[in-house]
Amino acid sequence: SGGGSGGGGGDDDGAFPFDGQLFYGLEQKPGETEIRTSLAEMRSISARLNREEESDEGIRLQEESVIDDREFEWNGNRIPIKSRTVPLGRYIEGAQDVELWELANTETQELVESWMSKDEWNELENENVADSSGDFDPFGVVMWPGSIIAAQEMYQLKNNFVGKRVLTLGSGTGLEAQIAARLGAAHVLATDNYPLTLALLEYATERAGLSHVIDTKLFDICSQDPLPDCDIVIAADVLYNDVLAKAVGRRCVEALSQVPQPRLIVTDSQRFHGTDFLDSINCERSDRYKLHWEEKNLEQVEVSGILINDDQKINVKARLLSIA
Repeated sequence: SGGGSGGGGGDDDGAFPFDGQLFYGLEQKPGETEIRTSLAEMRSISARLNREEESDEGIRLQEESVIDDREFEWNGNRIPIKSRTVPLGRYIEGAQDVELWELANTETQELVESWMSKDEWNELENENVADSSGDFDPFGVVMWPGSIIAAQEMYQLKNNFVGKRVLTLGSGTGLEAQIAARLGAAHVLATDNYPLTLALLEYATERAGLSHVIDTKLFDICSQDPLPDCDIVIAADVLYNDVLAKAVGRRCVEALSQVPQPRLIVTDSQRFHGTDFLDSINCERSDRYKLHWEEKNLEQVEVSGILINDDQKINVKARLLSIA
């Protein structure tokens, strides 16, 4: 839990206190573990923070976060992208930095606004809302803090990855896929529901020299298709609406029902309203031990601003589910 500041500006170390990348300046209600918001409220907050940024009174930025900007050829379009070096050594002893590739901030802002303006999430299926992407996904085209939480857990369990088949769901920019390959996985299948997201992941994978280990596949978590065969399942920061959260919950039940049972790692740094699926899972597993989130904190995480013009440094309170 833990609320965000209702005012503008950050604390003395430049980090802005709130839960979730999207919820700048929003406060949680007493007793609630998730945050509710609206497009109108988000537009108001992003406009205020962008004004503060321009006047040098807002959130302090870390200038070295983006090392390269370029255009990406995809589906007949030239799309502005940027690289992000994730300094894993700051959070995991002995870990090396990982380079990811993201959609540029201005493109991401348009996608998020379009996504939030829809009355029903289901209306978004098969709909083009951004000419540059060709497929709609405002969240998979940037790195989220939950992937760092997943990486921390993966390094804690690093001996379990050697020679294993790893499946990542809603893979996004692919931090977990690269980590699994580095830790000695025999094969990593990175899945997502959007071609552009997988194209960015493949671009990063090729540059990292890991294409011989990491494959990609279009896979809809909400579909009735069975999970691909694997020894480890990872879903990092995929819970950005209640529909997806319920689907991830069903996939967890599916994984836990398999023999042999794959290891399961799920993270959530956003706490969108209605996305805590564990109660429903525990009801289905009434004769088994109860599953619980483990609270995790990250400080000074450099992330895309999403609805803010530039990158932001934030403190994150996330939740982790890790089951052997």
